[in-house]
Amino acid sequence: MDYFSIEIILEDAIGNKSLNSVNSVLGELLDYITPSVCDELLIAIHELLINSYKELRLTGSTSEKRIFVSVYVLTHYVYAEICDSGKPLAYSTIQEYIENTHESDCGEERGRGLAMVKMLCDILGYYYNGNSNVFYLVCKK
Repeated sequence: MDYFSIEIILEDAIGNKSLNSVNSVLGELLDYITPSVCDELLIAIHELLINSYKELRLTGSTSEKRIFVSVYVLTHYVYAEICDSGKPLAYSTIQEYIENTHESDCGEERGRGLAMVKMLCDILGYYYNGNSNVFYLVCKK
């Protein structure tokens, strides 16, 4: 199969139960991609989910706690998007984290998850579409 997609919508309180259901659904990817890529993809998606959840809590967007995960498996790569309905993030700061050019104090936690996702994936990007923060990633199969 050249094309396979999953869309997951997490609403309200996001906790272990929701993350376990995401892991269960994403487990279906094992039929379409190699286990090593799937492991890296699952780690990357979980990292971005945690970032979205933390950001929604920090910005006080608790009434709009919606996170969408879309995964597309194509012939040679896997494309995933993680969207949250929070307030726009500072694009330039996110780009600095993604490009590893952000200067931080030792021990600062901000950006560590994005650095890890960047190491696991071939492409990592961010944009705000007017309604949602969108992180996207590409992993070769």
